[in-house]
Amino acid sequence: EKEEVKVKKIDKETSSDIIVAGIDNIKVSLASCCDPVYGDSIVGYITKGRGVSVHRTDCVNVKELIEDDARIIDVQWYNQNKQTAYTVDIEIYAKENYVPIARKQTIEFILNLMKERNYTRFLEIGTAIGYTSINVALLNKNINVVTIEHDSKRAEIAKKNFIEFGVNEQINMIEDDAVTITINDKFDLIFIDASKKRNDYFLDKFSPNLNEGGMIIIDNMKLEDFWVNAKKEKKEKFHRMNEEFKKNLLNRKEFDVQILEDIGDGIALIKKKNEKD
Repeated sequence: EKEEVKVKKIDKETSSDIIVAGIDNIKVSLASCCDPVYGDSIVGYITKGRGVSVHRTDCVNVKELIEDDARIIDVQWYNQNKQTAYTVDIEIYAKENYVPIARKQTIEFILNLMKERNYTRFLEIGTAIGYTSINVALLNKNINVVTIEHDSKRAEIAKKNFIEFGVNEQINMIEDDAVTITINDKFDLIFIDASKKRNDYFLDKFSPNLNEGGMIIIDNMKLEDFWVNAKKEKKEKFHRMNEEFKKNLLNRKEFDVQILEDIGDGIALIKKKNEKD
């Protein structure tokens, strides 16, 4: 049975509570080394005998703490809004059922890019259970999302999640194979988060759908999320494939490419050349 998301009061007076993923009856405190405040990007660390310590993700101590991955836990500010709590519920479901979703840092990068550039058209290759599309749609009611998913089970879960969040009118989910489908619309941001062995194919197929001034993001440039259940032989094969993809991508003359390995599981940020910023 899936654990419920529990909400705990923090020790210091703040404008909000903290959501701790799947843990009840545990002390939660704000780390004095970085003093996170409401709205900061945060991460939880299970201490020895002192409950969960909440740090800002840019805290100087976090890098050392993250090395002990077994004691890192998802935490989030709770603003008394059902949608915020439910977002964490999706994260827990994904972790428990081995559903690949974008990391929080990647989502934050996407949302900031959408806001800074006033993007309103978003195409996602690989819906999974709708986590990224929901976050993007919630950013602004004027944002329109098209997302493609070939797995019928995940697609059904995504549809229910869209309705639960009230963003189903903003999101057009296409239940089909991204390899064979034809999309004619133009988009400001294209997010490729599907089969890693088809990154080259998806880039070539969907880059013509990019608006002038738009960008493409390809997730999992480090493939750390992929390694969780992969056997040694498969890891080695995909590592070679991924390194070759990154090398070829950086040599593509028609694109300006940045490989940002410090964002989530690593992303490729791609822009067509000869376009104004």
